[in-house]
Amino acid sequence: MCPSSHGLSTHLAHLSVHQKVPINQIMQLTAIQAMKENVGSARKIHLIDLEIWGGVQWTALMQALADRQRRLDRLKITAVGLRGTQKIEETGTRLETFAKSMNQPFTFKPVQVSCMSEIKEELFETAADETVVVVAHMILRTMLSRPACLQNLMGVIKIINPSLMIVGEVEANHISPTFVSRFIEALFFYGAYFDRIETCLEQSTEHGTITEAIFSEGIENKVAMEGTDRGARNVKIDV
Repeated sequence: MCPSSHGLSTHLAHLSVHQKVPINQIMQLTAIQAMKENVGSARKIHLIDLEIWGGVQWTALMQALADRQRRLDRLKITAVGLRGTQKIEETGTRLETFAKSMNQPFTFKPVQVSCMSEIKEELFETAADETVVVVAHMILRTMLSRPACLQNLMGVIKIINPSLMIVGEVEANHISPTFVSRFIEALFFYGAYFDRIETCLEQSTEHGTITEAIFSEGIENKVAMEGTDRGARNVKIDV
């Protein structure tokens, strides 16, 4: 079994957080800059996103690629989904519309699995002339309690042999076996996060309240759940 939810959805509150909370844009723009520096001159880029969510960040990538001197032959995004096809298809439609508005060659492919243990190399349909980039944003932490899923995913990525892999994760110690330690760590972490939401979404109190409610699931998971029921496990960078 793999967890099916561990963060924000494509709700308008998520878009509001993306636009107004700086840390989210910093993470995404850093990933885009890494792609520009490492694969920016490629003619065909195949981006494998292991957790695409709303896909807002990839519109910024399209804009960055459109500014380069050498025209891109094709940008292909393969999006892995664990929560149903509808949301991914909606994301794909939005990205296709945006790419069309910029006259940029673009293809989008959803890959639906119920667990990362089902991931196989052939699902991604990579080509020899493509420059492959794998993006793992807030997804590896969900597999720490399920090593078979993580091992399978890493094995497939090794076979694909991407030119670049971008990992975005929370660095925090939420894996203590002691309840009190986990509670204190979560209290400081989420307290700081909610302070940030309150400051940045001061004019959007409804979206701030919705965002806090969404994160309540993550708090409950980290503090109250034990064993494999504790799906998302934030760890320090040495882990």
